[in-house]
Amino acid sequence: MTNASRMLGAMLIAFSAAAAEKPTAPPLYLTIVVHNEEVNPRQPNWLDKDIYFRSRDLVRRLALTIKSKSAMLNFQSDWTFLKAVAEYDKADVIENTGGKNIIRWMVEDLGFEADPHAHETKYNYADIGYLHTQLGVTPSSNVGGFMFLPPDNPQGWEQHENGVKGRVYPDAFWKADVLWGAATGLHKGADERRHGVWKPKDRFNFYEHDPARRLIYIGGNCFNWAGMPNAGIEAIHKTVAAIAGGQAPAGGYYTANSFIAQRSLSDELIAKVAADLDGLAPLVKEGKIVWSSLTATARRWRSEYQGKPFQFPCIAEAK
Repeated sequence: MTNASRMLGAMLIAFSAAAAEKPTAPPLYLTIVVHNEEVNPRQPNWLDKDIYFRSRDLVRRLALTIKSKSAMLNFQSDWTFLKAVAEYDKADVIENTGGKNIIRWMVEDLGFEADPHAHETKYNYADIGYLHTQLGVTPSSNVGGFMFLPPDNPQGWEQHENGVKGRVYPDAFWKADVLWGAATGLHKGADERRHGVWKPKDRFNFYEHDPARRLIYIGGNCFNWAGMPNAGIEAIHKTVAAIAGGQAPAGGYYTANSFIAQRSLSDELIAKVAADLDGLAPLVKEGKIVWSSLTATARRWRSEYQGKPFQFPCIAEAK
């Protein structure tokens, strides 16, 4: 072997070793979340037959779009929409959802999750869980949004540590494992906006991790497709680039959701979601984005990440 060959071999070995030592940037675990709300002056009355049928068609088309792009949806319903599903999803209405109501179809046929979501002005989380079961759906164990500030607000997320009994349906019981969507009244305060997972100590020390607590919190209210800042694909690309480029901790567990208010659904928005998901596909192929349900994100945190707490401010909002 010539000296030149030896030198080339040594260089290749050194390069390979350096490449092997370079840590792989962690992925962004991403979920699409859709909310519908109970009736109030800012929300549609889903029990209105015409409103319900228009929204049902939009939800169905959005769900099919998300599924066709191999993305993941957590569908979070309050009581009004669930009551409307029970009332109207019958006979020929359900022909385009496999003979099933739309919630059951999204869970069983598309593989999405149905999370209870309650403002608890009348129906509490156990009641919402019960309404899911009446539709033939086992709800997830994810709290689909709650008020955490001020700390002594009436909802009191700590109630979920031991599970809750129904208010409208006293025999109902629902026990959460995962908290998601910590918010303030009408989202006018300091809503949670961090990537990561941790176990909140108590309502006065929400951001302090306490390994002795049972409930875990999944952060990441960082992206929205409609109605709020940082809309769409640009913020997601910025976040992935920052993680891959080392502008964020290399050992982080990065979680995020892209939020869609059901009342905002339209043909135009569904088309935008489809185009944005196509734009994200290369990042998914490269492993920089992993589509993940909230339950899967929590499970992976416990196993692959060994339950280590992690928090990092929403990267897309960094100045």
